[in-house]
Amino acid sequence: MRKLAAVVFCLVCAQGTVSAESRPNVVTSAVVDYASGLVLVTGQFGFNPLVAIDGMAVRVVSAAPQLMVVELPASLLNEPGTYLLTVTTSQGSRGTTTFSIAVGAIGPKGPRGEAGARGDKGDPGLPGGKGDKGDKGDPGTAGAAGTRGDKGDKGDKGDKGDKGDPGTPGANGLNGGTGEKGDKGDTGNTGPAGVGSPHVADAAGTLVGTFVPGTAVDPEKVIVNVGGDWVQLKLTGAAFTSCSTKTTFCGLTAFEKTRCEGTEYMEAHDTLVQDGSVIDDAIRYPSGPAATRSIWSISVAGGGCMDFDAAGTQVSAPMKSVPLSSLGFGSGFHLAK
Repeated sequence: MRKLAAVVFCLVCAQGTVSAESRPNVVTSAVVDYASGLVLVTGQFGFNPLVAIDGMAVRVVSAAPQLMVVELPASLLNEPGTYLLTVTTSQGSRGTTTFSIAVGAIGPKGPRGEAGARGDKGDPGLPGGKGDKGDKGDPGTAGAAGTRGDKGDKGDKGDKGDKGDPGTPGANGLNGGTGEKGDKGDTGNTGPAGVGSPHVADAAGTLVGTFVPGTAVDPEKVIVNVGGDWVQLKLTGAAFTSCSTKTTFCGLTAFEKTRCEGTEYMEAHDTLVQDGSVIDDAIRYPSGPAATRSIWSISVAGGGCMDFDAAGTQVSAPMKSVPLSSLGFGSGFHLAK
């Protein structure tokens, strides 16, 4: 497993001033783990990457902005050679990048090839930063003083007006008698029901959580309360998106010790709602404050443990796991108001 030790592990980095969709894909390393048949790819990726090796589409086991774990085709595992890995997250040249990976022993260095043709002119760079503030200019020369005007004459004082006579006070009016109590009005008609925000309910009408619409690159989600924590889970049709380790590899977790020992952590964000997942009929999610931690090993659910010789960093929180059945939700999810 220590063939992966040279990889610098950083699952979460600070957000930049441009969106992930506008940044070009970058692959910095790709290391093959022969025991598990997985390839650990590091770099900078957009959302929902599509990966191919030697022209064959491969399954992405887990993906984060700076790290992916993908399956190596079985046909290549026993065929030493160099193969082309392609990562695509959007259309256009900025959305696709390639990287050569070595499978098996690496042969001697070949002779240097001829110089390639000059590449096309690159896209214009981002605007430069704001320049420094200029020096303050010298004070201008004072203008000549204007001529003082003549003082105006004082006006005459007006005469005081005569005081008016006070008016005669009016007589007090008589108090009116108490009126009779009016009849009780009829009950008004019930108004129409207000329209609330859409939420997800099961077939029995039990509230599951708040509905979060999806996008072209991100599926629909529902925000549920799990043990006092607000967790966001992906939806597939009328059910939670789930993964079974009996048939495939599922999400990543991290450890501050080698051999996947000690507290198990999940990638977290400095937000009120964390991303969770349903694996083997259990909800796994990060609980507690997110913090930057040193990472010495990772575990792929259903795929074993991978150690690192040099620690990386990850913004994470301790992982919690609760049975899906404990939430009391039935099947047949639907939108309700």
